[in-house]
This record gives sequence, C-alpha cells and structure tokens, in this order.
Amino acid sequence: MTIWTSTLVIPNYYSQKELYVKNKQTAQISKSLGFESLEYHIYNDRDKSDDELSHDISVIISEVKTGDVVFLQYPMLQGNIRYDIEFIRQLKEKNIKLVGIVWDIPAWEFDSTINALEDDIQRELQHFDILIVENTMMKDRIKYLCKFKKKIITLGITDYLLDDKISYYIEKSDNIYQVSGASDELISLDNIDKIESIQQFLLIKKYSGFGFVVNNDLNNSLLLSVFLSVGLPVVIPYSSHQSNMVKEYKLGVVYSSLKDLREQIGCIDDFDYEALKLNVSKISQLTSSGFFTKRAMIAVVDNIYRI
Repeated sequence: MTIWTSTLVIPNYYSQKELYVKNKQTAQISKSLGFESLEYHIYNDRDKSDDELSHDISVIISEVKTGDVVFLQYPMLQGNIRYDIEFIRQLKEKNIKLVGIVWDIPAWEFDSTINALEDDIQRELQHFDILIVENTMMKDRIKYLCKFKKKIITLGITDYLLDDKISYYIEKSDNIYQVSGASDELISLDNIDKIESIQQFLLIKKYSGFGFVVNNDLNNSLLLSVFLSVGLPVVIPYSSHQSNMVKEYKLGVVYSSLKDLREQIGCIDDFDYEALKLNVSKISQLTSSGFFTKRAMIAVVDNIYRI
C-alpha cells in the first residue's frame, strides 16, 4: 500500500496566497511521514473536451494502485470544477481509500445555508472516506449541511513550517504588526483604524510587538499560524472562532473593540509580555514542525487500517 498526498505544483508568483501555502506545506509535512506526492499542475486548458481532460488526469494518477490511500487537498485550486470532479471520479474507480483535506468550501463564501447543498462541490465531499478539516466549526457545518456521516478529524491549529534561514527577533512594543499591500508594515496604535483593511498574506521576516489577526469564519487564519510559529503574541478579535484558544492558552490579546485595544495593550508590562512569549513558544514548537498535520494524518491511517 502506498500513501499519496495531492500536491499542486505552482509558479512562484502564487506562492504566498493562503490556500497555496497550505497546500505546499502540507505536501512537505506528508513527505516527512514517508508519503508520496501526487503532483499536478495548474490546468489552463478549459476548452479541452471531457475525453481530453480524462486522459490528462489518468496520466497523473497512473501510479496509484488499488488499495492505496490518497490524501486529496480540497479544493484542488484549479478554478475549474470539472477538474476536481473528474480527478475524484478516477481515483474512486481505482478502489482506493480517499481522504479529503478540506481547506475551503468555495460555495459557502456566497451561501452558507442549506441551499448551498445544490452545489457540485459539496456533493463531491460524499466521495471521501474520511475528512480532515481545520476546526470544529467546519466539521459541524459539513455534518449538518452535507449530511456527511463518515469520520471527520479536526486539526485544531493549522501548522506553518518555518524557513530555518530566517531569524526572528521579538520584543515588547506598542506597535501592531500587520501585513498590508506589497510590503511589511508596523502600524502605530495612533493609526489603529487602518488595521481593519488587512487582506493579503505575505512572507514575514521580522516581528515586533504583536501580530494582528484578521477575523476569520470557518477557516483557520494562516496569519495566526505564522505568528504562533515564530513565537509572536497575537491580537485577535473576540468574534473570531480562534479567539477562545488565544484566551485559554494566554497567547495574546483578545479585544471586542479596536477603541479599547490601546488600553488593553497598555496594561501589559514587560513581565506580562515575557509570559505571553513563553506561552506562545510552547505552541510554536508544535506548529513550526507540522505536529498538528502529522497527528491528523497518522490518525487517518490508523482509522483506515481498522476499517
């Protein structure tokens, strides 16, 4: 039996988009477990016939054999649902165990109700034997909306592997670290209102003060994973589903209003900040080594052997 993990081979200019980062790093983590990569590329030939598409995919999965296990990172980031549907169909025809690593349900960006069940994307989830999702919110939503009755395993925290060549210096500061536009930027509390516009993820090389995490819905924030991996205490809105974790493990500041954030940070002295750094460092050792992804993948394989 061979265990495979789907891996999207992408050009460098895609490399910092959140879902592409998760795809690439999960592939790296799975390799450390001895799994094989099932590589595919961006598919731009939308005008190809169904037969041509089928042939192209059959070449990619030709080495997958009956009885193998395939971890399929979903969605496949092709911008073409035909590709995902055909890829999954051919894998299931090989009588393999198909595990979905669900990073996102694109349809739920527009419709988070039961009506979204009509979308082909959600129907595809029924073809998986086991799912890995990022958190319990996504797990509950899939169980309710998609009526998924099989095993669902949650990561809890999403990992972020570090570049060993980059050093990180963290110190107490009144600055909030954000990622904005095309460059790294430190925002003073005097300009705190600007933080609400943060959208884009970029590679971060230096930190100071706190890492600002934007609100997230069903997905885990990759920015939170980055900040935790480098050992940086975070600032996160109360409305984020990950704020409970930050509060429970004392990893940073949870705020209800940006107007109160200055006061909350002002109450943190040097001793408090060092305590936050120590708390974050314990999680950092796990997220930066791929611990949570490895744990989920090993649990899946264990379940498959027992099926």
